[in-house]
Amino acid sequence: GFGQLLAENSTLLSLNFAENPAADCGLMALNLERNRTLTSLILDGGGGGGRKVMWALQRNRGLKRLELTNFIMDEDAAYNLNNALKRNNTLQELLYPAKGAAQCPTRFLERMIVGLKQNITLTTLSLSGQPVGSLLPALAESMRLCPIASLDLSRTGLGHHPAAIPTLCEVLRTNTR
Repeated sequence: GFGQLLAENSTLLSLNFAENPAADCGLMALNLERNRTLTSLILDGGGGGGRKVMWALQRNRGLKRLELTNFIMDEDAAYNLNNALKRNNTLQELLYPAKGAAQCPTRFLERMIVGLKQNITLTTLSLSGQPVGSLLPALAESMRLCPIASLDLSRTGLGHHPAAIPTLCEVLRTNTR
């Protein structure tokens, strides 16, 4: 099937799986960990397949860019993404934008942000549209160690959190890597 093709393929560099059923993501994840040539993966929707993709990302050694547009994270997917951010040493870009009602629960975002503390390769992070205002202190702490060079916090409602701007200033001041 498709998972086996993905494991054996040595020419595919980018795969856009947006707007496909989450079950397809689960099938693809089964062999994502063995693929070494895929450098960019775009998914959306989430669901049951998200857990498997995040698990495979822990072991994948080629992916540099992961885009999770409108990706609804569950407890298992958040746990596996946290571990992937700690262990994966090739991922450079993580784009996790939300549009409309597809925001990730804050507790799952927090788990992801904590995983950044042990990541030394991620340079681009987009949390556009996600409810990150209350998580800026955790993001500031993670960015002291993670070399983020490009940060997208558009449409995050930072104006609704009184401490957001001072905390964001602290994030920028402490991100010196």
